[in-house]
Amino acid sequence: MPWVDGWVLRVTANLAIDTARRRYVALDPPAPVASEDAVATRLAMVAALVRLPRRQREAISLFYLAGLSASEVADVLGLSQGTVKSHLHRGLVALRRRLGDGLEEVRLAVD
Repeated sequence: MPWVDGWVLRVTANLAIDTARRRYVALDPPAPVASEDAVATRLAMVAALVRLPRRQREAISLFYLAGLSASEVADVLGLSQGTVKSHLHRGLVALRRRLGDGLEEVRLAVD
């Protein structure tokens, strides 16, 4: 079923957008950022995510963007929770390597 990967990524993106919209009301407004910087950051993040192996990309998208817990990600992907934690760790290491130290504030809080 080749359509499954596309479907999972679309659902993940929709969940992340919905979650961000719900959380936006409760958060302080973000500090103003030059639109060029925001676009450059977003493009760099997307390019780095696309280069990750599929499972790492799915785990990071579901955990960090969609806000699922590690056990929920494990259920969605049909993996063990330990495997999900490994994919999250390895994915973050790869993203940090590609994007530099800008990801230091992202912590792997999957306990």
